[in-house]
Amino acid sequence: MPLIDYIPVVLIGIMDEEHRAMFNMTKIRATNGSGKSFYANHLCSNDYYSEHEKVQGYWRGELADAFSLRDKVVTSEEFSLFQRNVNPKTLDRLTQKNMPGGPRFFDFQVAAPKSVSVMSMFDERLIEAHRESVRIAMAELERLAAVRVRDGENVRTNNYETTGQLIYAEFTHDTSRELDPQLHTHNVVCNVTRSHDGKFKALETLEMCRAIRYAGKVYHNAMAARCRELGYETVDVRDKKGNIVWYDLKCVPDEIMERFSKRRIAIEKAEAEFIAQHGRKPTLSENNDLSLSTRSGKMKNSTKEKVREFQLGQLSHQEEEELYAAVKYAKARGTLARILGREETVEQLRKVLEELYERESVLKQDKLLAEVLNRNLGKVDLEVLKESIQEVRELRNLGGDDANPYYAPEAVIERELLAIDSVDQQRDIFKAIAPEFVAFAGDKSHKKQAELIHGLLSSKDRFNLFRGVAGAGKTSTLQEFCKGLRSGGVTDIYLVAPTNSATDVLKQEGFEQSQTVAGFLLSKQKPPAGAYVIIDESGLNSLHEGVEILKLARKNNYRVLFVGDARQHTAVESGDFFRLLEDYSQIQKFSLTDIHRQQNEEYRRGIFECAMGRHEQAFERFDKQHFIHEGKQKYLEEAAGKYMEYTEQGQYLNRAILVAPTHEECDKLTDAVREKLKEAEVIQGAGREAEVFRSWNKPKAWLKDASNFQPGMTIGFIRNMKGIGKAGEVTRIEAVDGKQLVLTNGKRIFAKGASDFIDVGELRKIELCEGDLIQFRVNLKAKKIYNGTQARVSADPGKVEILYSDGRPRELIDMPENYAAFDYGWVTTSHKSQGRTAENVVVAAESLDRKAFYVALSRGRKEMSLHCPDKEHLKRNLAKRTGERTSIHDLIRNREIPSGAILPLSEPVRKQKAETLPDFSYKDIVERTKAALRKVKAMLSDTAMLRRMRKHRERLFNEYTRFEAEEPAVGLIGKVMGKITDLFRKAEVVPEPTDATAQERVRDAEQEQERETERILKQKTLWRVFEEAWREYVEKRKAYHALHGGGEVFELTDREKNFHQEQLSHRSREESPEPLPFWMENWRETAESEARKSRDVLVNRLAEEKRQKLDKCWAVAEKQWSELISSRRAFYEERHVGTEFRLWPEEEAFVQAQAARRADGLEPEAIPGELQNWQERAEDEVRRLIEEQKRELLAKWKDAALRWENYLAERQAYQDEFYSGRKYELSSEEQQFVQQQKLRRKHELKPEIPEWLDNWRQKADALRQREYEAEAQWKWKWKNFDKVWRVYRSGRKKLSTSESAYQRLVEQRRSAHKLPPEYQQLPEWMRTEEVLGIYRRQHTVEEIRNALGIHPGDEDQPINPVRKTYYESRKAELAERIAEYDRNVILEKLPEWMKERNPGKELKEKIRNGIYLKYRCHVEDEKSLSSMDWLELQNRKLKAKTEYEIYEHRLLIPPATQKQIAELEEFVEAAYLDSYPDDLNREDAENLLRGLREEEKHQALEKERRLHPAKKWTLRTLEALHQAGRLKKLPEGICEREARELINAITEHDPANEFEKGQIRRAIRDGILPHSVEKRLANLTQGEYRELLAQAWKARKAAAIERAHREQEHPRQVSRDRGGMDR
Repeated sequence: MPLIDYIPVVLIGIMDEEHRAMFNMTKIRATNGSGKSFYANHLCSNDYYSEHEKVQGYWRGELADAFSLRDKVVTSEEFSLFQRNVNPKTLDRLTQKNMPGGPRFFDFQVAAPKSVSVMSMFDERLIEAHRESVRIAMAELERLAAVRVRDGENVRTNNYETTGQLIYAEFTHDTSRELDPQLHTHNVVCNVTRSHDGKFKALETLEMCRAIRYAGKVYHNAMAARCRELGYETVDVRDKKGNIVWYDLKCVPDEIMERFSKRRIAIEKAEAEFIAQHGRKPTLSENNDLSLSTRSGKMKNSTKEKVREFQLGQLSHQEEEELYAAVKYAKARGTLARILGREETVEQLRKVLEELYERESVLKQDKLLAEVLNRNLGKVDLEVLKESIQEVRELRNLGGDDANPYYAPEAVIERELLAIDSVDQQRDIFKAIAPEFVAFAGDKSHKKQAELIHGLLSSKDRFNLFRGVAGAGKTSTLQEFCKGLRSGGVTDIYLVAPTNSATDVLKQEGFEQSQTVAGFLLSKQKPPAGAYVIIDESGLNSLHEGVEILKLARKNNYRVLFVGDARQHTAVESGDFFRLLEDYSQIQKFSLTDIHRQQNEEYRRGIFECAMGRHEQAFERFDKQHFIHEGKQKYLEEAAGKYMEYTEQGQYLNRAILVAPTHEECDKLTDAVREKLKEAEVIQGAGREAEVFRSWNKPKAWLKDASNFQPGMTIGFIRNMKGIGKAGEVTRIEAVDGKQLVLTNGKRIFAKGASDFIDVGELRKIELCEGDLIQFRVNLKAKKIYNGTQARVSADPGKVEILYSDGRPRELIDMPENYAAFDYGWVTTSHKSQGRTAENVVVAAESLDRKAFYVALSRGRKEMSLHCPDKEHLKRNLAKRTGERTSIHDLIRNREIPSGAILPLSEPVRKQKAETLPDFSYKDIVERTKAALRKVKAMLSDTAMLRRMRKHRERLFNEYTRFEAEEPAVGLIGKVMGKITDLFRKAEVVPEPTDATAQERVRDAEQEQERETERILKQKTLWRVFEEAWREYVEKRKAYHALHGGGEVFELTDREKNFHQEQLSHRSREESPEPLPFWMENWRETAESEARKSRDVLVNRLAEEKRQKLDKCWAVAEKQWSELISSRRAFYEERHVGTEFRLWPEEEAFVQAQAARRADGLEPEAIPGELQNWQERAEDEVRRLIEEQKRELLAKWKDAALRWENYLAERQAYQDEFYSGRKYELSSEEQQFVQQQKLRRKHELKPEIPEWLDNWRQKADALRQREYEAEAQWKWKWKNFDKVWRVYRSGRKKLSTSESAYQRLVEQRRSAHKLPPEYQQLPEWMRTEEVLGIYRRQHTVEEIRNALGIHPGDEDQPINPVRKTYYESRKAELAERIAEYDRNVILEKLPEWMKERNPGKELKEKIRNGIYLKYRCHVEDEKSLSSMDWLELQNRKLKAKTEYEIYEHRLLIPPATQKQIAELEEFVEAAYLDSYPDDLNREDAENLLRGLREEEKHQALEKERRLHPAKKWTLRTLEALHQAGRLKKLPEGICEREARELINAITEHDPANEFEKGQIRRAIRDGILPHSVEKRLANLTQGEYRELLAQAWKARKAAAIERAHREQEHPRQVSRDRGGMDR
């Protein structure tokens, strides 16, 4: 058996073949042997229970045509050749390289949903639908088949080219390893494809694996559509977060699917054991190993029928009937399919795009299509969907792989371009702020920070970027930088942070003017113009936020510094804005890479390596320094212990931070820490239960769509929604009504409008104790509570103590009412830890990506401790998971898409967009400012205006700068805009100017005029110099082009035209010309380059003209040759030459010579004369051919006649051998053939030789075989009828007249060789039970023989020995099935036989044999049995014997008595019993009555309890006994009698009281009780008292009866006894 190596790459659903539909891929290595064993044991075997019943596989795929294997059955030989890298068609090597350890096959496994698998047992149409759907999905995967490119510039790269060709073997199975119904297909893809050069090469499956979810959804969609076409109703199956994962058939209950999911249960159990042992979830490959380890061995001796019987046996009779009824209903109902139209498909695409691109900038086509299919399973036409994606205008095809291109929204493309262009256009437009400022004066330890601050303060750009690695001292650098800004006159400094908690930290560190990004962008009150804005942690800004910041900065004239680290975490929304600027813009970058936070040298070096992107090297360093600890399943407990060590058993919690990457690990680590904190009594007191809300982090686009919500989901309010809910509160969805959500609090909201106010998630319960640390998730600004704010639970359940970011107490507040948006605060995720610092950090993680690794580990100053279950697993994940998201510019840099894929919008569109925003280009502002200044100069002659301006300036000076040491720096734009503003101020009354002032004004004006004149003259001179230089340059270029060019018209290059146009623009604006560029001085280089291009154009033009001329010559030559050949072919056709037309050797040589000349680029030769004058040669050739044809025709007719004579002789011999005494007569077909041959010979046509002339014996044998079988069938039918007649006549000594007549009629049918009558044709008097049973048995035997393929007469087959051999092989099974039928018939009749009260000896023997048959006790040869089988046989015999003895015993028991029958009738009338068997014996009747009496007694007690419940004083007595401890539990619902009996039983031995004793004494005195009782009064108990009281009551009752009797007999005497008075 070959060594099989399974490596699962991508899984959809769970890792088994059970219950959930999946589509996965497994790499298969068959390295031992030829691969035949793998084919035989795993693919073509009948699933997992038989190695004898084979499953046929078929070759599929476009590449199958290359091997002539398409749709052919897979054989082990072909499979083995592919495994050995051998071409099965040529037996040559298949691909260039043999990879001994590489995969030879890729098994793409497709499993149907469990409901479909269950229903396929009852409806085979579903199996065919599954096959069709699998092929559709595999066709989509095949489009992505590729080959690695390793030549030219692709050497040592991972580049590939798509081939779209596969060959794979398709095997469909219907059972799992646990023998549950599981319809699945193995598509075993051979590791070969064909590149565009026609060579076979190894297959590259990378894109196929990436798109495997898409393939799975294609399968789901196609399968769901086909299920609806077949009449089945489907229902979407969602996970607990509301996401659609697959579909199921509505008619299959969940309990049946769960019952048939034993394989999944086994794997889940193995996964749980793995987690318990290793402390982490298994990887994909380990998951597959678990799947293999849980596989049971194949049942090699079972059959498909037995397995199906076993499967159906797990269903109840009712369930089986319901599933059969579902199939019948589906067939009757017809199709339910509904396919979306094109417009609906486009609409679905748009809904998906908004959600997917909320967190991604660019996606491949398969991701988009997969999501649309997933949300509309069974409703999407795949081809329409592919076409519709091109109709979504807001989406652009970026190119890449044609089969699976990249797509990005136009908005994202525009934002990336705008971000880069905005930064690049705003360079060198300001003055340096404070280049003279000296940062950290006298402190050499901050040299790097001082150099960075100097660079920032000297920058003339609007935007700058400051990258500081974790722990480099960004905060202290920014504090010193702000001092430098203030020294340069910048007073408005604003810091912007990503979260409210981050702004609190900034304010604590001295940055008072701090706000969040959202507040900065959305607030109506913006920082004043000219402010300096610092964006802290800018790496957390999304692309959308970053672009808005750029726009706002240009609009309000801000200068902006972006501070961050691209290797730390990025924003949740799409776009890595900070890295985009850092990698692709010309923004001026300043970096700090010296780390100061970590005090341990090795710790600091490791963090530095992370900051530089060398994460594997950092991992090795940390491991060597014992910072990383492997704890297997105890790693969380060890991390909690380390935390307790750092915090000194929880006494100093601010000394350490606990970090875990996932919510699951956070919860487990929190539980471990809290247990230890309870032991240390840091948290104490009785815990109270609180219900908290945890978000599912759904995209906002998901929240806008009401169809995503399901009743029962929990939503939380993230901000106040007036009249609906307050921030932090939660409610549930009661129903979804169209676009509205109906809440349990009675309110209704529109999902789209509420998406900014709500979140969706789940409620969980946590325990809160005094001292517990909690963290808020939703802002409550009124209480200064923000997302991330921490608090400590106080002893008062209604209050919490709010903490600062460093852990210090801030204030004690009331816990917000109904607020559920919080959780434990002991452990934080790496995202929330970014920006925090502590002395030590403890990280517990199963796996980390590079960003989380860097962020989490860099939080500590002194020590770091990383705990994981498996170091190697953590290291592998660190190498694979970068944590970065791809931008469009990344794709261009990696050459995955062409650079022209993101061309900006067209100019008209750009102008239209520009109208919506003001133009804040710096140069435009300067131009408008200059125009305004010219107007100012024109008004300088107005003396009153000058005085007003001077007076206003003096007033401003006195108000703002009079008491300052120095004048603050004002930018150029600020000064100019100030002057322009002054023009619009209200005029002030000023005194008349003096003569000195007027003279001074005149002198200033003259000086200004002189300077202006000098400037104009200088400018004119510069323009004359430029014009002369330009004219000389152009003339040189023209002269050189005329001498050395290719004769083309001289034209300036684009660079020259643009430069000249810019100069003309300067001139129109009355500006000086730009300096001459270097290329004008080195004009010869440009001239030579352009001349060379011109010559190349000339050469290409001449070559093209030559090629066109040559093509015309060849077109003429081809036309002439075609006409010549056509005329010669027509000549042959006119003369009816029967041979195929062929070129003469001279013509073929001429054609080859012409082809060679054309390949060499030569002109065609003229057609030789001997070929042009072909008529004479052709006439001779035709005459020769006709003579040859006549001779050949004569020979053929002679041969045909001889063959016909031989045929007739052979047929006669065959007739003599098997039909002696009969002459062979020609059939109608043979007679028709003879006539046709005569006509053909008459018309000189070729003789026709039919196939049956050579194959007549097979046809004759087949006819004889049919005759033999018909005869055998006739004999077998009559044999059975004779048996029927014998059975009917048994017991009859003489036949009646009608019976004798019928017997003669039957014999006539036999003589006429007709079949005997069927049961329906028998006379009424013959249709007895015995006869019907015989006919039924005959019909069943015939069905069994047909099912096994046994024909009549196969037992003694004289014609076809194969039939006899086949009969011998099936004889035992035939006998076994017939015996099984006989056994079932006897078992059906057995109950009726056993009802007979007086059976005869023969019937008792039949009953005994039936019971032994029931237990299968009839074995022909007991000696051949094994010891275990023999013991089992003896055990069955003992059971049969016991049952027969019981039967005989029951015969001895007399029937039920009349009294019992009467009592049973009474119970029937009282509705205690519906009916009872008629043949009840006395014993059974008594058992039945016993149960009915108990039931009657029970119902009487229930009635008494309803009518006579216990009285109050009785209940009080019981309650007193219970309080005294004498009654354990107070009884409920008892009657008065039961209560008294219970009291009497408890108090039986209690002493009697004096009252009770007095009653007994009174009875003694009255003579009712004897005087001997008086001796017992001293120790009288309650029980004795009640006995005596009852005795006294009986005595009184007897006396009363006696007195009444005497009164009736002697009334007057009694009256005298009473005092002589009559009544």
